[in-house]
Amino acid sequence: MKRLIALLFALALLGACAAPAMVENDPTTTEQATTAAPAPREWSGVPQGYWAVLEHATGHAISSTTMGYSLVDINNDGVPELIILRWWSGFDEPSIAAIYTLDGDEPVYLRSFNDVRSSGRVAEDGTIYVTTYRWEFRTQSSFVLESHATELTRLTAWSIDNLSLDNPEEEPIWGYFRGTWDDRQPITAEEHYAATARYYSPPNPMQFDFIPLG
Repeated sequence: MKRLIALLFALALLGACAAPAMVENDPTTTEQATTAAPAPREWSGVPQGYWAVLEHATGHAISSTTMGYSLVDINNDGVPELIILRWWSGFDEPSIAAIYTLDGDEPVYLRSFNDVRSSGRVAEDGTIYVTTYRWEFRTQSSFVLESHATELTRLTAWSIDNLSLDNPEEEPIWGYFRGTWDDRQPITAEEHYAATARYYSPPNPMQFDFIPLG
């Protein structure tokens, strides 16, 4: 009897070892293997070099109705610049969020205006006016994009108001200045406000068609 029980036990072990292992299919792996990745979006009428920029802007847009773009050749060299636009609530027109150009087929970032403390305007002649606000001062600069260039050329230096020194033991300098930080020249309040008006709202501003990212 003991021999019979031992024989049956041995046969059971052999059967277990010979049985094929049951492996469940991984549904995630199967789905990934059979599903093709979505094709990149094609932007009609937009040079292909800008497609990745627009895809990135779309992915970071809070709302497709408040973010858009425009194609404008701001320096008349035959290469259209990509203007990313943002429409802030309560404003009558969109503001510039970023400007790109093309170097062959590659997009080149030129300038961004990523928050309400920085504004950019483009005049009809292609001059880019920039106003940037900080806690103690405001900087105003103008730039131009030369023909077939891949970076902006600065035309005018900073105009600074309410300049505070970094050393807390020194009295802050209050007034209006033009020039670089280390080589600033005082200007009158009238000159300052005239520059502010020109930089914030240049004469004959360039008009952009707002094309929603959505």
